[in-house]
Amino acid sequence: GECGSFSDVRSGVVLDLDGLITKKRGDPKNEIDVTAVYKNRPVLISCKNCKPTKEHLYEILTMAEQYGGKYAVPVLVCSERAFEPVSVRAAEMGVILIDSVAEASLKRLKDVLVKNFPV
Repeated sequence: GECGSFSDVRSGVVLDLDGLITKKRGDPKNEIDVTAVYKNRPVLISCKNCKPTKEHLYEILTMAEQYGGKYAVPVLVCSERAFEPVSVRAAEMGVILIDSVAEASLKRLKDVLVKNFPV
């Protein structure tokens, strides 16, 4: 929200895979850490307090495709720096990877968001 790129931002959004609210165990639901809207496109953001892995990339890409459709933008934000192969794989998959945020200032994070989502 503060960077001015998004028309809407929500945190902790629970998404229901099949749209049926059964309240039964095993009802397929996922929580997305942050959802946003950028130029009418859904942006799904997963936040991890660790080093990013390829599994994290596949997880957010799958959620973005299932819940946001083909125009959704998957984003992975991690506290630690990614190994080079994970950064390369993120780019290949079309996942925006923002790493090393534990040591970054809020201004740097805003700058990275604006770079990926220009106002």
